[in-house]
This record gives sequence, C-alpha cells and structure tokens, in this order.
Amino acid sequence: MFDSNNYNYNNDNDEILFWKVFKNVVIRNLIFKVMSEQVIEYDDIKKYYIGNRVKFSNIKSLNWISKRKLWAILKDKLISNQHIKTSKKGLSNFFKYCKDLDTIKLLYQLKKDEINSITDPINESIENENALSLKHFINYIDEKTGEKLPINYNQLYIYNYRGFYLTSMSIFQIVYFGLKERNQHSDIDLLKNQLLYGFLFQEKDHGLISTIYKKFPDLYPKKEYSISDSMKSVPLETVIKLDSIHRDLQNKLFLNDFISFKKSFPSSVVANNYNNYSLDDFLFIYKCAYKSNNLLVEPKKVDEIVNKMVKEIKSEEEKIKFLKLELAKELTHLGFNISYLCEYDDDFDSLDSESVASYVFSMFSINGLNYLIETSFRFDGVSIVFPNEKVLINSPALVIEFTNVYFQNGNHFSMKYNGWLYIISSILKNCKFEVLKEIIETVPDFPLKLISKLLYSFDLDCPSKMVKLINLLKTNEDEIGENEGDEYSSQFSLKSFKFSDYLIGLNSNFKINSVSQFNDLKVLNDLFIPCLSSIQENDPNCSPMILNFYKSLSVLINSIDILKASVINYPFAPKELFNNYLIKLINNFDLDSIKETIEIIKFAKIDGNDKTFSFNNQGTTENKYQSIEEILNYLNEINYSNLFNGNGISSFFIGLFNSFSNIDELIEKCPSFKKVSFSLFNNQSSIIIFQILFNQSISFKDRLKIIKYILNDITELSVFDYFSNDKDRDIIFNQEFSIYDQQTSNIIINDLDANDIIETIETLFKKVDKKEINNSTTIEIIQVLFDLLVQSKNVTFQQIDFIFELCDINSITLSIGYFHTFYFYNLKSIKLSNIILEDPTSSDSSKTAIFSKKNLYGRYFFFFDASHSYTFIKNSSFNFLVKELMKSYYQPIDHVNAAILYLFTINEPELAISILKENINSIKNLEEILYHSNNIIKSIFKSGCFKISFQKVINELVELDSEVFSIDKLLKRSILLERIDITNFIISNFGNNIN
Repeated sequence: MFDSNNYNYNNDNDEILFWKVFKNVVIRNLIFKVMSEQVIEYDDIKKYYIGNRVKFSNIKSLNWISKRKLWAILKDKLISNQHIKTSKKGLSNFFKYCKDLDTIKLLYQLKKDEINSITDPINESIENENALSLKHFINYIDEKTGEKLPINYNQLYIYNYRGFYLTSMSIFQIVYFGLKERNQHSDIDLLKNQLLYGFLFQEKDHGLISTIYKKFPDLYPKKEYSISDSMKSVPLETVIKLDSIHRDLQNKLFLNDFISFKKSFPSSVVANNYNNYSLDDFLFIYKCAYKSNNLLVEPKKVDEIVNKMVKEIKSEEEKIKFLKLELAKELTHLGFNISYLCEYDDDFDSLDSESVASYVFSMFSINGLNYLIETSFRFDGVSIVFPNEKVLINSPALVIEFTNVYFQNGNHFSMKYNGWLYIISSILKNCKFEVLKEIIETVPDFPLKLISKLLYSFDLDCPSKMVKLINLLKTNEDEIGENEGDEYSSQFSLKSFKFSDYLIGLNSNFKINSVSQFNDLKVLNDLFIPCLSSIQENDPNCSPMILNFYKSLSVLINSIDILKASVINYPFAPKELFNNYLIKLINNFDLDSIKETIEIIKFAKIDGNDKTFSFNNQGTTENKYQSIEEILNYLNEINYSNLFNGNGISSFFIGLFNSFSNIDELIEKCPSFKKVSFSLFNNQSSIIIFQILFNQSISFKDRLKIIKYILNDITELSVFDYFSNDKDRDIIFNQEFSIYDQQTSNIIINDLDANDIIETIETLFKKVDKKEINNSTTIEIIQVLFDLLVQSKNVTFQQIDFIFELCDINSITLSIGYFHTFYFYNLKSIKLSNIILEDPTSSDSSKTAIFSKKNLYGRYFFFFDASHSYTFIKNSSFNFLVKELMKSYYQPIDHVNAAILYLFTINEPELAISILKENINSIKNLEEILYHSNNIIKSIFKSGCFKISFQKVINELVELDSEVFSIDKLLKRSILLERIDITNFIISNFGNNIN
C-alpha cells in the first residue's frame, strides 16, 4: 500500500544527502572531474557521431535544441541570458517543433529584434503549420508602438504561387480573420485567387478547399464577379472534370477566355461520364468542343451561337439528343458514339461507319444491320467486336433474328464480317443451348465449320454442350472436300478432332459441376479412345496416351458423387486417378469426405512433392489446429503407408510444416502429432529434414526446432546423394544470406541460439552412418548449419573452434568466404565489422550483397584475403586487426585521411593518431590533406567522448611537427568551435609557439 508519509520522508532524506555531498568541495570537484573524463562506450556503431554528447555550456545552437525538442534547456539558457545562436534554419525548426506557448513567448520577448531581422514569425508559423505560434503572433501587440505585426501574405504566396499554401482549416481561419481585421483587401483577393488555383490545380486540396468554400461562401468566385486578370489559363480537362455545382465558375472561365484549348479535347472523360451528364453539362461541354474545333472564334461568340441553336429546340429531351449528336460529330470518339447509338439506335448516317459497325455487332442492332446492308458496307481486313453479354442473356430472340437477317440473301458474303467465331462462342457460353440449335436449324447458310473450330479447340467449358453440338451436327457431317478453306462452309466433320486438344480441354477448359456433365465425357472418350473401357492399368496396351488421359481426368473429380461415377465409368483406371481429389480433401481438412472416399476406392497411393500439400488457412487458429489434429489421428489409425507412397509421406509433412511451422504449438495443440513415429519411415524423415532445412519461407528458428525434433525421433539419418541432379543442388545453392539490414541499418544477426545449432550438428554426426559422413549431402547440411551458426546471436569463438575440430576429425572441409570472415570480425568487435562495411574502395557494396554457396560466399566479389583466416582474427589483438584492415581497405594514400576520420568516429583516437604518424610523410605533399586536416581537427574537438583526454590528443598532434596540424591551426579551430577549455590549454602550454 502506498504510504505518502514515508514517500515524503524519503524525498526529504534524499535532498539532505544530496546537499551534504554537493557542499563538500573535494567530493563535488571529483564528481565533475570524473564526469568530464568519463568514456562512453556504445554497443551500436550508429551512436558514435559528432554531437552525440555535448557539454551543457557548449549547447548554443537553437537549431540543435529545436531538433531535439529540449525546451527546458532553452528556457534555462534564455532566462540566465546565455548565448543562443539563432539562424533561419534554427528558427524554422523551432516553429516546426515547439508547441509550448510560454517558450515561444519567451524566445520572442528576449530575441525579438534578432528574429525579425532573420524571418517573419507569422509566415514562419504558417510555413511550419504551427497554429499555436501563428495565433500568438497574429494577435501580438508591440508594447512600445502598440501596433500589431503585419501579415505579409503576399511574400508567402511567392513560395507557392500556383498552389494553396494553407494546409489546415485552423491555420486558414487564423490568417483569414487576421487579414479581414486589418482590412488587407489586396491580400484577401490574393487568397481568393490562391484558393481558386488550389481548387483547379491541386486535387489533393479539394477536400479542404471545398470545406472552406462551404464555411466562407464569400470567398467563392460569384457569377457577377470577374476573375482577376492575373489568372493563368486553366487546362480544359481540369474545367470539364469539375462537378456541375461549379457551373457558374465553368461558364465564367469559358466566357473570360481563361480555358486553354491547346491540348487535345478530353473525349475519354466525356465518354466515361455520358450517363451522368445533365442538359446543362452537355450544353457547356458542347460549347467547349465547338471552341476546340474553332479556335479563332471568340468564346463569347461561341456561347451566342450554341445558345441560339438550342433555343430553337422545344423539349428538353430533344435538346439533349441534339447536343449528344452534335458532340458525337465533334468528338468522333468510339465510346461516346456507341453510347449514343445504344441510347437512340438511330442517326447512323451522321456517324462514322466504324462506330456504327462496332455498335451493330456488339448490341445485335437490327436497324443498324439494315443500314449497313443498304449502304453496302464491307469490313476491310480483320475486325473483331465482342458481343454484349447482357443482350445475349436478356434478348436471345433478338440474337436469332439478327443472325437470320445477316445470313439472308448472301449478305454475309458481301459484308464479310469475320468475328462470328466469337459470336458463336458467346452464344454457347451465355445462352441456352436451344438458341444455337434454333439458329442452326433455321439459318440455311449458317457456318457450321466455325462451330467445328470451337469443338476442335475444346474452347467450351461444358462437355455436355459439346456432346449436344456433336449430336446435332452429325446430321450435317460430310467430307469438307473442295470447300476446305472456306470458313463459312455449312459442312461439319468429326475427323478433325485431335486427342492433344482434348487433353487441353480436360486440363484447362472444362468445368464439371454435375454427374451428368461428367458422364457426357464418355461420348467424347469414345471418339478418341474407343478401347478405353477394356484396358486395365497393367495391360501392355495401356499407353502413355491413356495414362495422360487419366491424369487430366483426375483434375475434374471434385465431389463424392462424381467420384462414384468415375469408379463406375472407369473400372480399370489406376488408383492415382483419385489422388487429386484426396489431396484436395486433405488440404481442406474434410475428414468425413476422406473416410468416404477411401471406403469407395479402398486405398490409393498418394505421391507428391514439396508443393503438393498446402493446407487451408481459413478460420480461427484453434479451428485449424483442431482440424489437423483430427486428420493426424485418423492417419495414425490407418497407417500412413496405406494412404501414401514414400514421397507422399514426406510431401505431407513438408506441407504440414509449411502451414504449421511453429512445432511447439503443434505439439501442444495436437496430441496426435506426438504419436507420429518418424522412425518408421527413416528415409522419408531424412528427406523432410533436408527440405525443411533449405526452406527459406520458414524462419531459421522454426526450421531448427523441426529438424531437432525429427532427428531426436529417428534412429538413423539416411544420407543419399540428395543433390545429385542440378535441380536439387539449386536448393542448397539458393540458400541466400545478407549481412546488412537496409531498413534498420544494422548488421543482420539471426534469432537462433548457437547452443541449439551446435547440438543439432552433434546429433547429425551421431545419426549419420560413418561410411556416409563424407557424402556431399552431409557436407552441405553441415555447411548451412555452420552458416547459420556464425550469424547467430550468442555464438562464441569456442563454439566455432568446436565445429572446426569436429569437421577436422571427420575429414570435412567447410567453405569459408567473405560472409564468414565478416562475422568472424564482428564476433571480435562490432567496430571491426563496421570498418569492413564502410570500405570506401569497394565498387560493389557488401551492404546490399547476397551471399550463397553458389557465389562462394563472396570470395571473389569482395575483399577476401586468405591471410585473414579465422585463426588469425581470433588470436590477433584488436589494435593489430584495425591496422591490418586499414591496410587492406585504405591502402591507397587518397584514403588514409578517411581511415583516420573513421577511427576518430568509432572512438579510437590512439589508433587514428598512430596511423597518422605512420603515414604523415607520405601525405604531406597532397593538397587534399589541408581539407582533411580541418575535418580531423574538427572531429577531435567536437567528439567529447574519447578514451584519452583531448590534452593527450593535442600533444600527439603537435609532436607530428606538421604544418597542417600546427599550434596556430589547432588554436584557430578551437576558437571557431567555441571550445574554451581547449583554447585555454593551448595558450597555457604552447603560448610561446603561437604566431
């Protein structure tokens, strides 16, 4: 229970103890001395940067304070009259981040003249969307003059002339009311124009501007007002896209010639909105279309001409039809024209023949067809129009009548429309079979050969329709003879059917939804495999063709009823015919149907691969686990080998782990899983281990747990030449690793426990037959586990030593490349691995590289020196390794300065100065040392978190006896960086040497 009295007592006691310590001069000075010399070591290399730790007295930048939102520090420095450096950037960040009104008031009170000389606080508040500071400065009254701050809105507008700058309603209202209060009418006019431009040009601002127009209707351009002469022309498409509620604005822009007609007319926009426009919409659009095609005519004259045309028409319906037809003539847009014809089915002679023909054959227009016949229209070349499905479904009588008219009196010979194949296909797919039957029986010249093409290609999705068509057309069957090349032939022949096309129909096109449809396949079977019903599975006559047929047929079995029909229809079919259906049932956890299926077919032998089983992930997690528990329980009862062959067992469990990769949950929620004895099928269990290990869709952590579980259950790991063919070898070669995460900017460390990996490798060695220990499969498995080990979160050199010794004992040689070398260095120190990552000489950045066995883990693509062996890295000192890496990466003289700067950055000043000493003679003659020396000095003086004191660093630099690190230069830089402590040290110790 909280005791407030005790709490207060503890607080008082703490304060007494604090003052006892603080009043002791010796202890206090010692504390501050330790604090100033304290070395800060960071785990993350990103935390090493200039400015990470700054003394309170050295905090002088408003920009620095504002970016870190240290408002308490800012207040303290302002109240104590400490120097604060202000700048345009600093003020911008202050207004961007500061939401404390007291701090805003205090800064302006103490630095008013300085702020006003740099920026406008009102405009700065607007630009940084700070409503709090904006409201304060709009209402601010100067104590001396008694005047308010001016709103220089015209200066703000320059920055964003064509858009709307005010980005929120609160900001807008403060500015608008401020302008009205000050009677700044010219700025209000500017604001109106800015609103209009934003509305017309910036679609993203429409919501805000529309809200502003609703709340402040006086800002919306009125019909009686003119628009400013400074208005720029607006694209025609932008104006047409405006809603009809802005009709006054549209007309004003049109009449005052503010619309640009330079680009092509936006016909597609108009066509897409054909059914949405009103009379006024069509009237305005027609004026724009008329003007677009008559650029020399003034807009007001166009307005007069069009209004006069429409005025003479009496009814509104006639006016709309007139305007639509005139627009169709002006636009010549296919979509618009077809919309017009669909609505009126008239005026064919006023429109282009392409539009009319497209409309006629898509909508089955009798009037349009008669017009084409009367005008002797003829299609030129290939022209395909897809029939309208709604007409086919809702108006089959119209389709029959249209077909009759087209094929009468040889019209089809003169018109030569070559899209009838698509019409016939659409009739079969969208109409009852009787529609096509009536057409065939009533149209003498109907092209049966086109129907034959559909049949030959098995393009229909229903075999029953095919059977009906074949039976109907058999009466017309005849040899093609001399009419073979005429696609309008009325003859039909069964001899053109091909078995390969039939398989395509079975595999891709047919959709079986009933037993009757499935039974109709027998009619088709008799055409291609007349002896099918008498050939048994092991019969020598059971050719690959028949086996392919059964394989294709199996895809169509999708219900128990169809399954029963298939057993009756195909008594000699192999059991594999039913595998696809069983796999579907297992993937969907349909246990009842699985039991019924097995009862019907007895037992099948399901084969498979790593993609055969993909369990349905719909439903809640608990339901999924319950379903898989029921399946596993049943499979345990009947014995896996009674349902699966060898590959089927491994494919089932691979699919299971793909869908349920968390084996801990699987064990917990599925008791039947624990009863699975992987030792009963050692070979298949080994395949599962191999497949799971290389399955990159499963996390490393889950992979390792699954492998450990199965390894512990089996008595022996069956190793065979698993990677003997190229496809299988690609599995291992495609195990890809990266060393750097671009999103988090961190070195990649996996979430595996190194001890688990070690234990797995040990178990592997125990379970593999000693004769097979050097098998390529064993080596590849150990290699991948080793790759995971070096990247794991808690690996040690001792553990890596253990694996190397284990491999040496068993005469296994692991592949070592750039990838492994990088992690060996990372294990030694993250600073070392970061030196590698920051390599300035590398043309291919290792940060984005992908490493695998296939590219030898980057051995030939990135820096890889055989002398940088594991033993070399492990046994060498940190300082020595830094210098060796610097030699490798920064060997060219041009990069020595970068190396020195980098060492200062990672808090290694002694090493930096050591390299500087070693290379000072070689770099004295380079002009760029003058530039880099400034950066080196700057980094030293700004760091403040070194292992050694700055006094020692300066002494080391002076001892170099180099002009670029002279006392004068060090003194100048310390003054510029406002380091009083360093300045005092240099003057006190080297005063006699200062020029």
